[in-house]
Order: sequence, then structure tokens, then C-alpha cells
Amino acid sequence: MDIPADDRSISVTDSDVVDEDGDSLGQITALILSPSNQPMFAILSVGAILDVTQKFVIVRASALKRADGKTILVGGTRASLAALPSYARAE
Repeated sequence: MDIPADDRSISVTDSDVVDEDGDSLGQITALILSPSNQPMFAILSVGAILDVTQKFVIVRASALKRADGKTILVGGTRASLAALPSYARAE
């Protein structure tokens, strides 16, 4: 996944993400924006609810949709998020 080199991001607090069945997957912690300030990627905090370990992963913003007051990761599962590499912001 290509992350913009100038890493334009905004913080988001407590935006829960669920799968298509309504099961909790994690929370959006930040959005990475395009040069035209459109969301390209979302950084999710996952794994802390059921696991001791927490990690951050990146998903395409286009995979998220809002419905009935919820943010849904279309096609997302706990297993698919667990299989993603961890994201760590370059300093």
C-alpha cells in the first residue's frame, strides 16, 4: 500500500469500526489525507479488546462506509485485520 511521503494525517477519537455483522473490529485513530484533503487511508487500532496486544493497521478509506450510525469495514474480519502488518508512523 502506498502511503504518501508527506504523511498528511488528522487524528480521530473513538470512532468504532464494525464488520458487516455488527461485531466490533477496532477504532479509527487517524485518517491519512490526499494532497486534496480527501481521506485515502484509515489507521485502525485493533486487538486490544480480546488480546493483550494492540496494534495499528492501515485500511483504504474507500473500504469504510457509514450506515445506521456505524462505521462498517466492508469485507473486514478480525482475522483479516490480524493478518495485516503493523503500522508505525515514520519519525
